[in-house]
Amino acid sequence: MKILDEQIKMKGATKMHYYTFHPKDYISKTHFLDPLEDIAYRRMLDYIYLNECHLPSDVAEIAKRINMRTHTDSIASVLSEFFELTDAGYMNDRAEQEIAKYQEKSEKARKSANARWKNKEKKADSDKEPCDSN
Repeated sequence: MKILDEQIKMKGATKMHYYTFHPKDYISKTHFLDPLEDIAYRRMLDYIYLNECHLPSDVAEIAKRINMRTHTDSIASVLSEFFELTDAGYMNDRAEQEIAKYQEKSEKARKSANARWKNKEKKADSDKEPCDSN
């Protein structure tokens, strides 16, 4: 995870600090993975959620980013099973949906906070009494 920590520091604050994990769903869909494939899958998901982006299209680059350089076979196996290669790189459907929900919720919260601050500023301006110039 050292690589991920370095990338987070370089980018500044992360976008997603957490994501919902459903153990029953995960186990039902991954029970056949060997331990290294399981680790690779979780690290790839973590990378996608933390960076809110696709994985690179190059398996060696993915291996580098998730700190599993000597396990490209496991990574390739997981990619073929759970990810789709797009023009932007590899993406997981569930992760993409969860990120979209998170971004939508975050945008609504941002708009709500901005509106609240604008209302407070208007109220503060209207509460001011004009000064007597005499």
